[in-house]
Amino acid sequence: MGGYPPMQGQEPMPSPEGYNNGFGGGMNPMPAMNQPQPMGPGQMPATNTGIAPAPVPPMPESKSKSTLVETIILVVVCIIAAVAIVFAVLFFMRWNDLNADFTAQKDRAVAEAVKAQQDADNEALAERLKEEKEPFSGPEDFGLINFSYPKVWKVYEAQDGTNNSDYMAYFAPTKVGSINDMDSRYALRFQILNRSYDTVANTYAPMVKQGTLSATTFSADNGKITGTRYTGELSTGIVGIAVVAKVNDKTLILQTDSQEVYENDFNKILDTLRRGN
Repeated sequence: MGGYPPMQGQEPMPSPEGYNNGFGGGMNPMPAMNQPQPMGPGQMPATNTGIAPAPVPPMPESKSKSTLVETIILVVVCIIAAVAIVFAVLFFMRWNDLNADFTAQKDRAVAEAVKAQQDADNEALAERLKEEKEPFSGPEDFGLINFSYPKVWKVYEAQDGTNNSDYMAYFAPTKVGSINDMDSRYALRFQILNRSYDTVANTYAPMVKQGTLSATTFSADNGKITGTRYTGELSTGIVGIAVVAKVNDKTLILQTDSQEVYENDFNKILDTLRRGN
């Protein structure tokens, strides 16, 4: 076959003759598909091969379940931690309250113990001071009645017995209260009245009859002073002890306004009671 002459600048096509005995034996074989071809000078590689990217395989189901379990565990741990924190705060607050209460109780107990010790010391000191005695004497023309009383007590002489009046003196551990105040109370009342013994004794008789007073005989200074001892409610609001004795034509009264507080001191005073004439 003659074919067409080659165009100017074009290389002649190979003749089919001689290729496989006239069937293209002289032609180069076709390259295999998808095989990279050598690039000639100045030739750019193809940017789109026309091949679709392989699809991403789905996440395995076991991995998804594992993530869910981890999330649940994390939530449970957070809840437990939150509950633990709440309980820790509540415990601390409760402990703080209990500690404060214990401290307050301890301080109160210490203060009470200190006060009790101070009171005991003061009482012991007062008892020692009361052992120091001070002599006291009534007017000479009133029988010269004398006795000893605690030196720490205060004395107030309200009436001195002059001008045919009564003699009255009042004793108290601290300040002697006003004799015009019905609420005043005294450790000791010392009175010598210008009245007969029977007249004075009769004022106590109704209370003895009612049972609010008990009456017993009294004697001091080897029988030089005799009379009656009354114990109980001497008057409204006064539960004490009174000794009523005859002194010539007059009457002696020794009284304490509180049996509970002063009975011991009162008895010691009666043990020192003497008559001078």
